[in-house]
Amino acid sequence: MNKITTSLLLGFLATSLLMSCKKDNSTISSSSLYTTSEGKLLTASDSVDGELGKVNAEVIYRIKGTGHGISFKCYDQSVKSSDTSYAHIVVYFALTRQNIIAGNYTDTLYPSKMSYESMNFGIQDSIFVKVVNVAGNDPIGKFSIKVIQNTMPIETALSLQVDATDYTIASQSTKGSEFYEVWYKATVTPGSTYYLKYLDFSTDASSTLPNFNCDFWDKDGITSHPGTDISSGGIVETAADYKSYVVYTVPSGQSYLYIRCFNTTSGTNRIKLVSTKP
Repeated sequence: MNKITTSLLLGFLATSLLMSCKKDNSTISSSSLYTTSEGKLLTASDSVDGELGKVNAEVIYRIKGTGHGISFKCYDQSVKSSDTSYAHIVVYFALTRQNIIAGNYTDTLYPSKMSYESMNFGIQDSIFVKVVNVAGNDPIGKFSIKVIQNTMPIETALSLQVDATDYTIASQSTKGSEFYEVWYKATVTPGSTYYLKYLDFSTDASSTLPNFNCDFWDKDGITSHPGTDISSGGIVETAADYKSYVVYTVPSGQSYLYIRCFNTTSGTNRIKLVSTKP
């Protein structure tokens, strides 16, 4: 009887230890095992495996920004384990805790056991992630998530002066064999309107590209805006008279204007950023 009792006790302790490790790995709430709970703070390159043991249970994680781009991967845990049960989970994203709780989501993912789903949020101070177990054949709700830090092209943008005397040569030659780009940033006044004047090879001998593509970007590095393209048409006498430009109003709270010039062919245009309508 003593041997049987000892074996039972050892088995109980081992099971308890395993469950404790699992719980600590997925939540920081000691009172809520695999149910609605508060997840831990995740930073760059963190990963966590978790379970939501009840239908409609959920866990919220916060991802802390590090001044670089943030990507997020989520997938059913069976992708990397021998467990083939299907995790019926949905992942919701928001930029504030108030929004994630209120259901004002920025985006939604539906990962499966066959592949992971990912999302790129660019440069953010923080992101809130809610993983929800939904009704289905699998009551366990296993999942695995990973945070990845990315260096965004916007972080290496070249400086561009507003109202400079001369045009700047925009050399689109940084990306490789099929796509070429160059990034710029200029110190600007939030809420103000700016005009990007440009010259292509039809009006300027030092430009080598026949067409002009530049767009404007928010400070997150992934949200782009085409701006409004305005052209005077006709033949002009000098480059100073050329009236083609792209106009854009800087969002409030953004003290830099980010510009990407791009093309499918390597080459150059000439650009000038001005604060007064040409």
